[in-house]
Order: sequence, then structure tokens, then C-alpha cells
Amino acid sequence: MHLDALKELTPVLYGGRTVIIYENQRFPPGRLCFVLHWHDRMELLLLHKGSIRVQVGEETVVAAAGDVVVIGPTRPHTAVALESGATYSVYMFDVAALRSENPKICETLDAIAAARKRFRPIVTDRAIARACRELSALRKRRQPGDELTETGLVYLLLGRLCAAHLAEDQPVETGRFSEVTDYIAAHYAEPLTTASLSARFGYVEAYFSRRFKALLGLPPMTYLRVVRLEAACERLRRGEEPLHRVALSCGFSDQNYFSRCFKRHYGMTPTEYAAAQRAADERDD
Repeated sequence: MHLDALKELTPVLYGGRTVIIYENQRFPPGRLCFVLHWHDRMELLLLHKGSIRVQVGEETVVAAAGDVVVIGPTRPHTAVALESGATYSVYMFDVAALRSENPKICETLDAIAAARKRFRPIVTDRAIARACRELSALRKRRQPGDELTETGLVYLLLGRLCAAHLAEDQPVETGRFSEVTDYIAAHYAEPLTTASLSARFGYVEAYFSRRFKALLGLPPMTYLRVVRLEAACERLRRGEEPLHRVALSCGFSDQNYFSRCFKRHYGMTPTEYAAAQRAADERDD
């Protein structure tokens, strides 16, 4: 039930390594660290300085120096640097690639990859932070056998997370909410509201909003806005309609509001996006 518009499409090339590391990513106060997105890999952020407000799935929390942000596969996430700015390192790896002949290990890894096992979004755990720092040190020294040590450290990280930092299980209720997302996909151009959607599907509005966000990681109206933006991208790629008509046909009240939402989500204006698509098409030709 995740939106394609939120999925990170750029492939990660591991180059024979188990872990990709981005050291000391720095962001000034108030800067968006990364837009809302999701992917199939596991990602840990080790905060060195400052703090960030991070959303992982349905939870929004603040991470400070020494904390580790835990982002599981398929979990939508975004973050912004707070008043003192932020510096952190990123550790990313493919859980499925760690499978072995041990059935118990495979069962655990499959549960993590499918998000049946979820972790707390922020942990203050010296063992996990120390393993992350050891991964960084390992990458710098480049000695024979480091690949095995690197994989061992990743198993250590996952073992510690499973032993001490599992989130409480949430009841699965995807059937009815699949009907809701299908309805939104078919009627996104209409003036939908949380009240109208909850009433249509027989929910109390407060419960509907809470369960929708818990299952999809986004409030209903944020989800609706992203569906509308995804539809707008398709129309902009075709380049057959003026901007104001694209906005209205995708459910936005006016062109200015549409442009603000588009730039906030994609980092460029609709006009810039359309120009980039035309340039890409010309290169392909």
C-alpha cells in the first residue's frame, strides 16, 4: 500500500561490500535532511552533533548526539535539522542479502525485510553506536578479511536490535484500508476530506485517522496530497495541459497552492519538473 511517488528509485550499488556508509553528513539549522521517501534496505543514522526531528512511519521523534535512528525496510521517513544543526553518518545495507542456510536466521531476516519485525525509531545503545563506529573504522583501513568482519558487525547490529529494541506489534488491518486507498486512487480529484472518507467506510473519524497513519505512515490528507502530486507528474510529463488545468484536474484548489506543494515534495517547481522531463526526452531521442 505504499505510494510509488514516495519510493526511492535510485539503485544502491554495494560494490561487493555489505554496507554503504556516508560519513559526517552536515546540515545547518532548519535544513531538510531528506524528503519523505521509503526503500527496501535497512538504514541507520548515527548522530554525532546537534539534533534532528525525524519521522519514521507513524512516529515523529527527536534524535540527539549519541542516538541512532533506525529505519527499517519499507518505512516512510523524513528528517529536518533542528536549532543547532546536525551531523550524522549513514549506514545502509540490504537485509535480504544477509540470508544464510540457517533457517532461523532466514526467518528473522525475512521478518525484518517484510516489516513484520519493526524497531523503535531511535535507540540510545552504546553497543549499536560502537558497532557503527567500528564499521566506519573498518572502511578506512581496508585490510584483508574486512568483508567478513563487516558482515559480522551487521549481524551484531541486527541481533542487538532484535534483542532489545523491537517496537510493539500493531494489529494488521490492511484489508479494509486497501479499499480506502483504492477509492482515493480513483477519486483523488474530488474534494475528499478525512470526515467524508471515514464516514464512507464506516469509521469514527478519529479512529480512522489514527489507524490510517499507523498502517501507511502518513495522515489521510497527506496521503491524498501525494496521490494528487503523483497524478500531476504524469500530466506534466505529457506536457499537453497548461499548469492551472493540471492543478485543478488533480484536485488542487488553485495553481499557487499546487506549485507550493509540488516544490515542497519534489524540490523543484512544476515548470522546472516539466522542463527537466522534456530535456530528458530529447536526450533519449
